[in-house]
Amino acid sequence: MFKKIVKKIMTGALALTCVFGCLGTFTACDDGNPEAQIVLEFNDNEYVLNYQLYKDKTPATVSHFIWLAENGYYDGLCIHDYQADNNRLYTGAYSLDAYGNLEYKDYYEFVTTGEKSKSFPYTVWNDEEKEDPLFTVYGEFSANSFKVGENNRDVLKQQYGSLSMFYHAKDVDGRKAWVKNSKGEIIERGYSENSATSMFYISTVTSATTNNSHCTFATLNNKDALEDLEDAIADYIGDEDDSWFVSSQTMIKDPLDPIVGSKNEETTYKLPNQPIVIKSVRITKY
Repeated sequence: MFKKIVKKIMTGALALTCVFGCLGTFTACDDGNPEAQIVLEFNDNEYVLNYQLYKDKTPATVSHFIWLAENGYYDGLCIHDYQADNNRLYTGAYSLDAYGNLEYKDYYEFVTTGEKSKSFPYTVWNDEEKEDPLFTVYGEFSANSFKVGENNRDVLKQQYGSLSMFYHAKDVDGRKAWVKNSKGEIIERGYSENSATSMFYISTVTSATTNNSHCTFATLNNKDALEDLEDAIADYIGDEDDSWFVSSQTMIKDPLDPIVGSKNEETTYKLPNQPIVIKSVRITKY
């Protein structure tokens, strides 16, 4: 209980810091940015998380996320990797089958078929002529030579509840891709840094930090909702060792990735035994 109280105090202090930061730099709180709502379900209860999406800082990532949300890709997916020790809840790629096992949702089929595919926000190609799209998203983070504002000072930091894109580390043998940057220029970059598809993680760390290898693109407006979810999980686990709360499931990394999918590299997730499910992701403001 003491740990929960301390966490709430730290989160509140961070929120006040953000408010005063907004007063000093009004552009960082531009209400012209889109907003989204993510509804999570755990143990028959719903938790509604309201987000500010920073299209002014990470335009390619936010457009990508909005397209997937608008077309219902995220609805019904689950938290497939619960890493309390790493302060992250990973989602955006898997649902659960009837037996409680992870089932990959075919991202590439989803984005390339049907009428909706015509509006996909392309930012990464396999060729300079842009004739062979890869359907991934331009990596808007400093490790990919992307900067926000002068000297990268306006980069969005990972903080409690924030959303960051995620991709597996991939052995691509120096493979390159061509990306469209925020200036509309087509430039050559490494495929590994521009290979994110649909996965993202929710941060549960209370202090703001810069992540140079993943793009943080949204902040949580109602931190109490995520705190309530974390408290519910803690109550569900009780005073026992929380190792029983997760089961290890090994899956093939990005099995349909056109560049590395055939390598059949494996990764292991910590899947919650009591599912945490995305009921819906909706864009509430454009």
